[in-house]
Amino acid sequence: MTQKLKNNINKFFNKDILQPLMKIALPMIFVSLLQSAYQLVDAFWVGRLGGDAVAAVSVSFPINFLLASLGMGLTIASSTLISQYIGAKNQKMVNHVATQSLIVIVSVSLILTFIGYIVSPFLLQAMNIEQHIYTDALTFVRYSILGIVFTFIFALFQSISRSTGEMRKSSYIIITTVALNFILDPLFIFGYGPIAGHGVAGAALATLFTQGLSALASLYILFGGKYHIHIIKKNIKADYELIKKIFKIGIPSSIEQSSRSATMMLTTFIVAGFGTAVTASYGVGSNVLMFVIIPMVGLSISSSVLVGQNIGSKNIDRAVSTINTTSIISFISSTLFGVVAFIFAPQIVGIFLHNDPETTYFAVQYIKLISLFFGFIGIQMSLLGAFRASGDTRLAMNLTLISQWIIQLPLSFILSKIYGIEGLWFSFPISWILSYILTLYYYRKGNWKNKNLIHSQDQEENIKATIDDTKLESPAI
Repeated sequence: MTQKLKNNINKFFNKDILQPLMKIALPMIFVSLLQSAYQLVDAFWVGRLGGDAVAAVSVSFPINFLLASLGMGLTIASSTLISQYIGAKNQKMVNHVATQSLIVIVSVSLILTFIGYIVSPFLLQAMNIEQHIYTDALTFVRYSILGIVFTFIFALFQSISRSTGEMRKSSYIIITTVALNFILDPLFIFGYGPIAGHGVAGAALATLFTQGLSALASLYILFGGKYHIHIIKKNIKADYELIKKIFKIGIPSSIEQSSRSATMMLTTFIVAGFGTAVTASYGVGSNVLMFVIIPMVGLSISSSVLVGQNIGSKNIDRAVSTINTTSIISFISSTLFGVVAFIFAPQIVGIFLHNDPETTYFAVQYIKLISLFFGFIGIQMSLLGAFRASGDTRLAMNLTLISQWIIQLPLSFILSKIYGIEGLWFSFPISWILSYILTLYYYRKGNWKNKNLIHSQDQEENIKATIDDTKLESPAI
C-alpha cells in the first residue's frame, strides 16, 4: 500500500471523526431500520390478503408520506438549532428551542390531520385508483392520518435525542412498539376470538395504537428532564421570533421532503396506468428501497448533528472531514445492500407476496433493475446533510426539487411511454446518478461552510427573561 493511498484512507476514515460519528449513527441507523419495520410488518401481513390488498396499501403510502413530510422539515430545523447551540455549550437555549419546537410540531400536525382527512378521497380519485381497491385504500389512509400528531411528536423526540447524543431511550421505544405492532397486526387484520378482523384497515389501526404509545413515552421523557433536555410546563408559551426562525429553516426542508412524496404520488399515477399487478409490484419494490433509504437518512442526519456542532464551535475543517467520511460509508454500505437485493430479489419478494406470479415477476424485475445503483442515493443524502446542518435548507430544497421535478419525473414519463414498464424502472437509477453529480457540484463550491444560525452572546441575553434555566450539563459528543 502506497503512502498516498494510506493518507487518503486516513483522510476519509479519521478515527477521531469515525468514533463519535458511529456513536450517534449506529443507534440512529438501528432505530431507522426498526421504523422501516413498521411498513415491512404491515406489508408482510397485508401480503397474506393478496395482491389487491398490497396495491391498496401501496397507493396510500405516498399520501401519508406527503402529509408527514410537511411537518418533518420542522424537526430538521429543531435538530439544526439544537446541534449548533450544543456546539456553543448553551444549555438554556437548547431547552428553549426544544420547547418552541414542540409547540410548532403539535400545532402543525393537528392542522395537517384535519386537512388530510378531508382531501384524501379527492387525492385517491385523482390517482385513478381501480374501484375494487379504492375503499381499502381510503380507509387505510384515513386511519394513518389520525396518527400524524403521534408521528410528529416522536419524530421531534428523535431529533432532540440525536442532537444530544442520547439515542438509547428512542431505541427502546421503537423496539417495544415494533414488537407490539407485529403482534397486533395479524390480530387486527384477521381477528381472533372476540376481536373482529378489519382487513387492510387493521394494519393501520395497529400502527396508530403503537404510534400513540411512542408519543406518550416521548413526552414523559422530555418533561422529565433527565436526558440533557428539559421542557418545563410553565415555559410553554410562544416565542414568536424563535418560531419564525424554526419555520424559516424548516419550511424549505418540509418542501424538500414533501416534494419527494409528491413525486412518489405522481409516479404512482404513471405506474397505476399499467394495472394493479404492476402497482402492487411497485409497492413491494418501494418497501425494499425504503429499507435502504431510511438507514441512509439516519446516517446523514447523524452526520448533520456533528457537522452542526462543529459549525457552532467554528471548527469547519472537522465538519468537512465528517461529511467526507459519511459519504464514503454511505456509498459502500448502500451499494453492498443493493448487491444483496439483486442476488436475492426473488426471495425478498416472496416475503411480501404469495401465490401471485404476475405481481412477483414485475416486483423482481423492478428490484433487479434499480438495486445496483443504491450507492448514489446514499452518497447524495450525505452531501445534502452538510447543507441542512449549516442551516442552508433552501439549497437542499432546490437541489431536491430539481432532482425530482426536472430530472426524475420527466424521465419516468418519457421512458415509460417509449419503453413501457422497463423504461419506468430504468428512469430511477438514471435520475439518482444525475442528481448526485449536481449535488456534488454545489457541495464542492463550499458556500455552506459560511453559515451559522445561533445567536450572539448579546442576543442570547435578550431571550425572554421568563425562561427557567436548568442545571443540566451540555452533552459532550
